[in-house]
Amino acid sequence: MISYRICTSIQARYDSRNLTLDVARAFNEGSDMVEVRFDYSSKDAINDLLDVVMEYRDRMIFTCRSRDEGGAFNGSEAERLIVLKRLASFRPMLLDVEYKTLERDEELYDHLRALNCDLLISYHDFNHTPSRNRLAEIMDGMLKYSRNVKIVAMAKSVEDNESILSLYDMIKDRYKKDDIQLVAFCMGEHGLASRVLCTMLGAPYTYAALDKPLAPSQLTLRQMRMIYKVMDENGYAKSIRNDRYTIDMVARLIGSVLHDMHG
Repeated sequence: MISYRICTSIQARYDSRNLTLDVARAFNEGSDMVEVRFDYSSKDAINDLLDVVMEYRDRMIFTCRSRDEGGAFNGSEAERLIVLKRLASFRPMLLDVEYKTLERDEELYDHLRALNCDLLISYHDFNHTPSRNRLAEIMDGMLKYSRNVKIVAMAKSVEDNESILSLYDMIKDRYKKDDIQLVAFCMGEHGLASRVLCTMLGAPYTYAALDKPLAPSQLTLRQMRMIYKVMDENGYAKSIRNDRYTIDMVARLIGSVLHDMHG
């Protein structure tokens, strides 16, 4: 069976015991890595929460998402930046920092790099999917900070899947380098296929929820694993391309798998 890597997003919302149980469950159910969303916790609880995930940090993405990009942090922006620096000092596999945050604060980037923390530069648009040219400009800017890049946008149509997935061909054509780790897909009902297809077109991993979605139309870990299982059993990987036919085909398969799982 072909293995496509999945990162499960988990809220660090409750006490350390609940986080411990959620992380253990994600790995036990086959998640390759875990994103810990510290923006759901209070800043006073972060040290306790970090203690319980330390043994897994080389398989974790630490995130304290800004409210502008779908986060839930209830403190000030200055307090959020302090949390980001604290998270960086623990040197997880990756620290997710928004592109817009670094554009506003170059000193933050210097500080994070001084801590020798590997960064995942992220961009989220909850309103629409930018044009292909605009997506290319955004990616170019993000690559100044890291070779690990995440671009996620809201799909308003099926065609938006093609736009965002075109970034994988763009990397091959424009950069001709294999060290760029791009995760790019669409949010929303129209973007479901891109969440699955991204790993088949070059993404090192895709995202899933443990239970409750943390982003519009996010699939659960269990759903994502079943979709990939069915695709593998039916030989889908041999015919995957970034075109309307493939996107429609995968969208139908997702609908069928979800129906069977809930039936």
